[in-house]
Amino acid sequence: MKIVMEVLKKRKKIFLDSRTSRKSVGYQVARECGIPTVKRDVFLDNTRDVQKIREQLDRLIEEAKKRGYAVGIGHPHRATYLALKKALPGYLKNGIEFVFVSTLVH
Repeated sequence: MKIVMEVLKKRKKIFLDSRTSRKSVGYQVARECGIPTVKRDVFLDNTRDVQKIREQLDRLIEEAKKRGYAVGIGHPHRATYLALKKALPGYLKNGIEFVFVSTLVH
């Protein structure tokens, strides 16, 4: 991971730790190397079920309300698109702001 972080630092990039493994060391190594970094809070689409993805989106919003921000990741699956398409208007109407992950790194 240190080799990866050296490349990221040289190219002035950020690191998003998707935490797809409980043994992930990416976030910690990025911090040690001085790379702007952030961790994923909610994985949106472990399944390709629109309702379950909506539930994960709701978890993401609840986490963001508690902490002031939250990071969700997902795949470009049709179910993910449909869940986002249905959910986003309501979230936006209620003042939820969606931003690029680069604005959340520290």
